[in-house]
Amino acid sequence: MNNPKKSNKKYSDSATLIELLVCLAILSTALYPVVYMLQLSRPKHPSSQNEYLATLLAHHATETLTAKRALSPDYLPEIVSNSPVVVHKNSATPPHTLFDSLMPDGSQMNETNDSEVFWAFKPFTFSIDNYIADNNFYKVICQVNYTSNNMKSRIYFDKLISLNGSGSQANGNDSYE
Repeated sequence: MNNPKKSNKKYSDSATLIELLVCLAILSTALYPVVYMLQLSRPKHPSSQNEYLATLLAHHATETLTAKRALSPDYLPEIVSNSPVVVHKNSATPPHTLFDSLMPDGSQMNETNDSEVFWAFKPFTFSIDNYIADNNFYKVICQVNYTSNNMKSRIYFDKLISLNGSGSQANGNDSYE
């Protein structure tokens, strides 16, 4: 004879398993938007060596400008348009002095100083834009341009800096285009 207690227990165990599976399905569906938002908020990693070098150059320039401002509160960077990073023989535009500190002796990078560094940084050009953002702040945008796979790309960092000299407010953004 069938024991009614055993059959009721058998059905309750399977109902508990089905309830558990339904709860897991609902929970995983509910958590998907959170995981998606975390993936979107994660910063992109550079996809090529040129992109990585451009990011380092833009960051170096932004931090150098911030350091110069900290040393001299009256310092405001000049606007620079498409300046090469290294000394080109055929270029009429000299490289910006922000990158002189990359060489051990403080000189500008050219092919005779260090040929590997010269050829690594040759495809890059550099621009600085700045403007007054508010009564007490100005914004400096350091942009590094390069060509990769026949496509022009740029990396930029911007910084919001106090005009009154009491320190700087950082707003470091980067863009990969």
